[in-house]
Amino acid sequence: MSSLWSAYPSVTQLRQLLDDKAEDVDSRQNDRTLLHRAATDNKLEVIRLLKEHGADLNALNSAGKSALNLGLEKRHFETVELLLELGADPNTATVNTESTLHQAAAIKDSRFISRLLAHGAKCNAPDRLNDWPIHRASLEEYLETVGVLLHEHSEHINVIGNRGLTPLHIAATNSNAELFAVLVEHGADIAVKDLQGRTPLDLVIMNQDNAILDTYGYLLANKVVKCPEAGSFRTVFSTDSARKFLDTLTKIDNEYRRTFVPTDTDIEYFQNRLDEATNEMLLSYIESDERIDINEFVQIIIRAVSNGLVDEIISKDLVPKIAESIFRHVLVTENEILLQELMNLGVLWGKIVQFLESNIVEVYEKTLIAKRVGIRGLVWRECLKDEDDEDEDEDQKQQTKILGSGESLQEVTQRVSYDKLHMLVSKTTKLWQLRHTDFIDEQTDRCNLDSPIEVMKDPVRTLAMWSVLTGRFKLTPHLLRQEPYDLIPQALLMAKLLRCLSILRSIEDVYRNKAINMANTCEGIAIQALRRIKEFDTSQNNILTMEYLRLPLRSYGDYDAIDLAARGESSSFVTIDVVQDTLDMFWYSDFFFVRSNVWKMEGAILMGFVPPLMLLLPLIMERFRKESPTFKNPEILQDSKFVQVKSALHSHNEHHGHEMTGAEERLLPQPPEAEVPPKKPSYVRRVFKELNAFYDIPCVKFRFHVTAHVMFVLLLSFVVMRLFNKRMSVSECICYVCLLGFLVEEINEIFKSKKDESLASYFSDGWNLIDLTAILCGIISFALRLDDEISGKSEHAESVRYWALVLLSTTCLVYWIRLLFVSVILESLGPKLKMMALMVKKDFLPFLYILFILMIGFGVVFQALLYPPTNFGTSSLSPGDTDNGTEAQEIAVRMFRTTFFMIVGEYGLDDKTNLCSSPDAKEDCVHETGSLLVTNIFMVIYIVIVQILLLNVIVAMFSETIDAVNRESTAMWQFEKYDLTQEFFMRSKLPPPFNVLLELRRLIAWIIRRFRRNKSSDGKRTAPRSTEKSEVEVFLYYLYYQAISCRGQRSTFRGVVIDEEDLDEGNKIIFEQIKDIQKELKRLRKLETLVQKMSNSSSGPSRQLPPHRQLAALAENQDT
Repeated sequence: MSSLWSAYPSVTQLRQLLDDKAEDVDSRQNDRTLLHRAATDNKLEVIRLLKEHGADLNALNSAGKSALNLGLEKRHFETVELLLELGADPNTATVNTESTLHQAAAIKDSRFISRLLAHGAKCNAPDRLNDWPIHRASLEEYLETVGVLLHEHSEHINVIGNRGLTPLHIAATNSNAELFAVLVEHGADIAVKDLQGRTPLDLVIMNQDNAILDTYGYLLANKVVKCPEAGSFRTVFSTDSARKFLDTLTKIDNEYRRTFVPTDTDIEYFQNRLDEATNEMLLSYIESDERIDINEFVQIIIRAVSNGLVDEIISKDLVPKIAESIFRHVLVTENEILLQELMNLGVLWGKIVQFLESNIVEVYEKTLIAKRVGIRGLVWRECLKDEDDEDEDEDQKQQTKILGSGESLQEVTQRVSYDKLHMLVSKTTKLWQLRHTDFIDEQTDRCNLDSPIEVMKDPVRTLAMWSVLTGRFKLTPHLLRQEPYDLIPQALLMAKLLRCLSILRSIEDVYRNKAINMANTCEGIAIQALRRIKEFDTSQNNILTMEYLRLPLRSYGDYDAIDLAARGESSSFVTIDVVQDTLDMFWYSDFFFVRSNVWKMEGAILMGFVPPLMLLLPLIMERFRKESPTFKNPEILQDSKFVQVKSALHSHNEHHGHEMTGAEERLLPQPPEAEVPPKKPSYVRRVFKELNAFYDIPCVKFRFHVTAHVMFVLLLSFVVMRLFNKRMSVSECICYVCLLGFLVEEINEIFKSKKDESLASYFSDGWNLIDLTAILCGIISFALRLDDEISGKSEHAESVRYWALVLLSTTCLVYWIRLLFVSVILESLGPKLKMMALMVKKDFLPFLYILFILMIGFGVVFQALLYPPTNFGTSSLSPGDTDNGTEAQEIAVRMFRTTFFMIVGEYGLDDKTNLCSSPDAKEDCVHETGSLLVTNIFMVIYIVIVQILLLNVIVAMFSETIDAVNRESTAMWQFEKYDLTQEFFMRSKLPPPFNVLLELRRLIAWIIRRFRRNKSSDGKRTAPRSTEKSEVEVFLYYLYYQAISCRGQRSTFRGVVIDEEDLDEGNKIIFEQIKDIQKELKRLRKLETLVQKMSNSSSGPSRQLPPHRQLAALAENQDT
């Protein structure tokens, strides 16, 4: 052992030896220097002493490590800091090409990497696995280190390392939501693929990592919500943040909007096969007016897109030409195969759709020229402009124009009115709010393509709706699946429209059958999409999906998805569990998450009936709301690890004086805003506000109205049985006041229907007709009673009073029947009411018609044969009774009694065999021959027809209806429940007769507003309805989860819904095997495509063919 190594424990002895230069300072023992030992042992004084005497700071030991490497290996921060200050090289690497930054990235202490970066360490040095320091830090999952590296070199955020992985891939693989959030906030690209062609998002979805999905969604949506301009949908989606948000969604759900990015193999292939000359040839043939077979034209376009010429095509304004060719030769001719190929053009396909939809009126015009029958004839008749009334010759000329003419879409003379298209859809579907549109320019009748509401397009303007209204049903599923934002509402609306078209008499049977099948397909697509979204919805109890299903959709006339499904009779859709939960949530509101605890919920509602206990409602309701889940603010973003990287970035920037980017500023812990606590309303105001919200809950209204209804019918029953005297009693007056309340309720509903829908929609509801009948009878009864009270005694007073009793009793009976509506809320009784209604409407009324004809016919025969005119006058009437009216009345009553009682088994044979003893007999007697004929022939025929045939037929019809209702009982119950929910949502907070007070209050408030109205505002257009911030958030989050769930899955939405729960065990096994086979086929297709690319790379296109034939051959070789 050398003297220096012996003196190592004593700094004094070591200094003396070094001063005497007794031995070389870099002398080695076991192939390492004294500096290596000092760095390993963290001996700072020794390191300084050795440096003073000229020690080599970058000398390597036998393992190829410098003193700095050893200090990092032992994690001695003081040693590392001292060595760097003394001039050690921060970029030394080990024999494994592991740099100091790689070592520091593996240490969970950002001080190491900060010091290295401050002294010039390079971040772009890969190790032997081709990983950079940013990859190493991501693998170690230490947020502070990642944040410091990104701050110093943000351009390394998407660098590709081992196996083609980026830092975001690593975060996704390790299911590290905090790291994923940090990388995304610094601008990491989610579209970068690894060597297996997987993006970070693919890995997240494959791992079903809900934490990352939730966090990523919050980061995207929160930027839009936090914008100062965020308000209504129109203002929100006109902001830059919203556009960036939608661009990100396009990257996520990019099956039909993807940008072509060639792989290394593709680049080599295109370099060998498609040079610049070929690219120019491609563009020239797209630009030229030379007629080419549409299949070759499509292959040329596909080849151009695959070669990355999309930007050139768009910049040269070739999209209109391509769109018109595709419209004429693919869409109009319903070429499904070519359409599916074109939908894979990605960005270019989006531009084509955008162009066609911006000229949708011209698209309808060109489509309807050639043939105007069936659905197309209906559109042509209903949607022509009023001022364009041409004679028959002009119309005939227009019919002779061909679709292949040189006239472009933008040059077509518009005869179809966009407004009338809307009116046709709204009139056909009875969705009257769809007729109000804000999507077109009133002067040009063109839809505004750049409208900020483009995120939810006008449904009439879409190509999917065009395919329905022009009868091109083969294209409908393909065009519907590619709708980027409103897939579910669009599918439900189209299902409703198709079902309504199928029942029009002007539509041929062939279109009718196709329309019904396509309606089921559209509904199936909506079901598949909703189930997929529900699967990825990470919110508790799928609260986000439920909120969206009840979200008013501006471009759909403020109808929500539940409205479209219920009004469109989409029975399969409404039976999905999340849809049923949505209806329950709307019904119970704040009680939704405590509805399982019946005593707790009913006790809280009961407090609203007891005045002293009402004061406790604010406390109770606030407690219920706290138990409700929320889909916002993921806990991961408030986690200590995520806050830790914010603090590290903040301290790093303060220490080094760096200016921060916007992304980094968003990562910093936000300073607390000036704590200006909002002025807390007084307890009295809180009570009134809480009571107002409490009484507005549908389930609370239901209980209040039902309680009041039961009390009313009980009081009315007591009045008609015991208190209906000559003078009106107080109880009877109360009943009439309650009837006034019911009348006010119906008037409100009529005005509401007139404003939002139509009067026909109000009168189409049978319950409304029942209500009007009861109210009308009650009003007439009140009028008769009032006349009796005013006029006093008269000779007809008793008769008038009795008829008033009859009418009031009828009112009582109808309101007792009206109580059946209450049972709709019960799943056990709700379908039974529907069953009874269908039996009456579908079976019983036709049966009554047949029975009524038979009763009249046989009644006439019985009457004529038993009581012929020559005998009836002397034997059937009392002497001196010659009143023809009385005689006719008695005949009609006798005919009815005879035929009706035979149905129930009362044949009256004694009366029918009571022969006259003499010609002058005064008692009722029958003709002898007539008695024989009736009892032995006609009665037998009548009984056989009615009792044996008709009664068995009606029983069979009832059984068939019952079976049909039982098969659809859940759906029918949901439809009835939806109607009940809608009704009680619109009803007043207080039941009759107290609702009269509310209406008086509203009337007074309206009069005051009329007097206070500013005159300068007269004539101005009403501002659009403001949007709640929560609605915007729901819509943003829903769009995100829809994009996640539909990623790479849209082509599987074929409208065929198979519920695995309804399959037996054998079919479940088969179903699983089919899915496995489909996955294997998909993998084999990818391998086949790769093999074809490799085999074709050695062959070139034939030069003996014309240029466009060469391109077609080249495309065929690769894409067969």
